[in-house]
Amino acid sequence: MKREIKFRAWHKTEEMFVDAKIFDFNVGVVGTSAYISKDGKTKYRDIMQNFDIQQYTGLKDKNGVEIYEGDIVKIKLATPNGATYETIGDVTFYEGSFKLGNYPLANYIGGEEVIGNIHENGDLLK
Repeated sequence: MKREIKFRAWHKTEEMFVDAKIFDFNVGVVGTSAYISKDGKTKYRDIMQNFDIQQYTGLKDKNGVEIYEGDIVKIKLATPNGATYETIGDVTFYEGSFKLGNYPLANYIGGEEVIGNIHENGDLLK
């Protein structure tokens, strides 16, 4: 099975996602599609420390939305007695896999829904 490798980049000082095209780890620069900075200038790159780079998990939610690290996902869980309840959490990469809380994200396939991300909707985790 072929796995699609994609990233998105949250610009920490501009407070927005930008379309990251090139990651140059040798010089520590992220190349992007054109974006307008807060000072009104058009930019095409910035230093890597200004970004939170998030990887695509290779999964989509029940609505077809791609799930990335940093997304806030709502899931429905079942208890051993058959009752169901909803909970939310953020997607992280830990110990070699994408997780939602302490559990591998792949365990939830079928009912999850992206409802935001940690940068723009962090209040959803409270």
